[in-house]
Amino acid sequence: MRYNIGNIYVINGDPSNIKLTYLEDVYLAERLFQLRNVNIDNLDVKRKNSTS
Repeated sequence: MRYNIGNIYVINGDPSNIKLTYLEDVYLAERLFQLRNVNIDNLDVKRKNSTS
């Protein structure tokens, strides 16, 4: 360990629960939020005909 600043603990929780420390963390949190709120039925995806 590079720094000995204290004990480290692991606690159970939601895997998407992240600590926002840096500006990049806010960006990642926003993207995670967007991914969790995607509604598959609303995506504009054309399905390929499986019989062709």
